[in-house]
Amino acid sequence: MLRARWIEPGEALADAERWQVLAASCANSNVFFEHWAVQACQSLPEGEGLKLLLVEHRDGSWAGLLPLMPWRAGGVTIGWQNWDQRVRALGDPLIVKGLEVDVWQAMLALLARDWRQPMLRLSTLDEQGPVGAALLDMLGQGAWPHRRTRRLERAVLNHGPAADDYCASNIRGKVLKEYRRLKRRLADRGELRVEQLDPATPATGWTEQLLGLETAGWKGRDGVAAACDPTLQECVHRLLDEAHRLGRLNFWRMTLDGEPLSMLACLENGQGQAFQYKISYDERHAASSPGVLLELEYLQAMLDGDRLTRCDSCARPDHPMINRLWVDRMPVCSVVIGQPTLVGRGIIGLTALIDRRKAKSHAQTAPVPEMETS
Repeated sequence: MLRARWIEPGEALADAERWQVLAASCANSNVFFEHWAVQACQSLPEGEGLKLLLVEHRDGSWAGLLPLMPWRAGGVTIGWQNWDQRVRALGDPLIVKGLEVDVWQAMLALLARDWRQPMLRLSTLDEQGPVGAALLDMLGQGAWPHRRTRRLERAVLNHGPAADDYCASNIRGKVLKEYRRLKRRLADRGELRVEQLDPATPATGWTEQLLGLETAGWKGRDGVAAACDPTLQECVHRLLDEAHRLGRLNFWRMTLDGEPLSMLACLENGQGQAFQYKISYDERHAASSPGVLLELEYLQAMLDGDRLTRCDSCARPDHPMINRLWVDRMPVCSVVIGQPTLVGRGIIGLTALIDRRKAKSHAQTAPVPEMETS
């Protein structure tokens, strides 16, 4: 027997043991909604209004947990949405393996009791993962009005063939030859090293270097680097420090004569899945593609090792670099769910109509491509 209830962030974070047991019991836990990650990110501005939807057994053990925030449109709260903040790259709740359908039913039943906030928006769900697939199968039975508002595919690296076989099958030989040449040219200019952060070494210095590379590049010039926002900068430090303490951080660095050329920070869920959280490179050496060279080092280590089954790039679907290296794709979707009433169905239908009209208006006002003006 499961029951769902609201729990405040402070109360939930104080119960780290049950939260951690829940994460370890998932078929594939979402690292961004684990205890240590939520604790590191709750000070972000997006943490305002954060509440947690908890599903538990009668004995008090946790069966599911979903961080939620108010969903506002035009300054009016119209429902709830899974916690959407700058660090998060996946929106799946934590649910004990085998209880996905039961937990979703308990969560939706609780949300359906609040007529003042009649909609639930869930973004960035792994469509084929155990949690996302269970929800979509359940919604497909027709009891809950819903619609998918977005669907995209992003690059992932699945463990399978050895690295050499993977590269031979999926990356053009001419391209690989060029990257080997670039690596040799870098090595001719000094001592070229690729290393991983040692468990006994604090992550702080590496994190500062990573953020420094990011700030010195286009993100810094555009004012969107993490170090441009003191709150976000502190959040990144806390997140990587805690991940490192728990053995969940895989931090890579390529250096030339001790100076970092590129860096890559991966978060791991302890169940064989990694998430590429942040990569930066020195743009002064852009012609040598140090970011790509480091990605190739990571690819070889993952495919030739036996510790990970998948790495999620966490990149946008049209990312020009990672899409050339990683050929596998993970479908990610967003869905809006209404209450199982006539009003709920009407609201979902109305939102669909509004979006269709917006799309039509945009299509009518979009500029005609130059090649078609003749």
